[in-house]
Amino acid sequence: MELGRDSSTLRVLQVTGANAGGVRMHLRHIVPGLCAQGIAVDLILSPRGTEPDFKADLDMYRDLGCRIGFCYMPRLPSLRHDPPAFMTIRRCLREWAPAVIHCHATKAGLLGRLAAATVPGVRAVYSPHAFCFEGFQGRLARTLGAWMEGVLATRTARLVLVSEAEKEQAVARARIDPARVRVIENGMPESALNGLRSRDEVRAEWGIAPETVAVGVPGRLAFQKGQDWLLRALRGVDMGSLGIHFFMCGVGPMEAELRQQAADWGLAPFLTWKGYVPALGRQFRAFDLILLPSRYEALSYVLLETLAAGVPAVVSDIPSHFPRREIRDLLRPVRFGDDTALIAAMKSFCTERGEWAAVGARGPALVHEHFRLERQVARLAECYREVAGGVREGVRVES
Repeated sequence: MELGRDSSTLRVLQVTGANAGGVRMHLRHIVPGLCAQGIAVDLILSPRGTEPDFKADLDMYRDLGCRIGFCYMPRLPSLRHDPPAFMTIRRCLREWAPAVIHCHATKAGLLGRLAAATVPGVRAVYSPHAFCFEGFQGRLARTLGAWMEGVLATRTARLVLVSEAEKEQAVARARIDPARVRVIENGMPESALNGLRSRDEVRAEWGIAPETVAVGVPGRLAFQKGQDWLLRALRGVDMGSLGIHFFMCGVGPMEAELRQQAADWGLAPFLTWKGYVPALGRQFRAFDLILLPSRYEALSYVLLETLAAGVPAVVSDIPSHFPRREIRDLLRPVRFGDDTALIAAMKSFCTERGEWAAVGARGPALVHEHFRLERQVARLAECYREVAGGVREGVRVES
């Protein structure tokens, strides 16, 4: 079985232009584990849009023996940047000779798979981490986006998706052959359960009074994450009687717009904008409640971190927030866009904090049982070996 194109070691090239948020965490989790499995890993990353402590990731990858290439891959189509990025990926494929290229997120998925098609012997794996068409506004745009994903899937040995809900989108909307899909759920390292900081420690550091009812809203400040819905729901609410202070943890393209809305609607005194917080999941016990108002997700690491921290949560009622049936018993779902239900859920929390806390405390055991990083890495390594050997669910995978 051919594992690499120039040696017996299986070599995989990881490519992404999304060096922040969940995709960054995904790579930071899986790369050390893959290396421990005997897989040689190299990476192509974007030099822009990184988080302040991104250099620590690069140092870790280099310590593991990974080669790193850089090319800018903006989210939107770019005649200036996309052709050079394509050429960089193709050059690295030829020089580094991986058996498998694993592309993460939409732009890398497009450029990486097109580049792989020009290099004999390379097989492409793709993880969208939420399909692009879910964020498109307008029926035509969503239809074209789904069509594009379906066409590209024919040039893909395997789509590695992180939830059954994401697979349902792939099959139903993009018409992707289910035989090309492998669902490998995200996993959490032991540090997510054992490395949490105490409530009192974080509150003292952040200046949060012990009596403050603190609601964390973690996530990139972007359309996908739905913070605009939260602000609209709070507009007109008597915030003083609600008795909640919100901590907006994240940065992103909608930050200026969201801040302006909060100021215009009189919400600014009840919000603290924390910006980017390193190792945010370790601080979650500072919050009494976590709110995840996303429009769509694949399988959010923030959701898993919330469960691992044992903090109660209100979440938008989207399929990807409930990868296990029993998770629905641990979270309070609210239909996205239902302002009345969202406010009612937060009021319920304020009057029943003890009951909510007891429910949230069941989260760590669920994460430990179902969402282990070791399991994720082992299944991913198995997938790479199957793809490199030309096996896809018993069917030969074409180059």
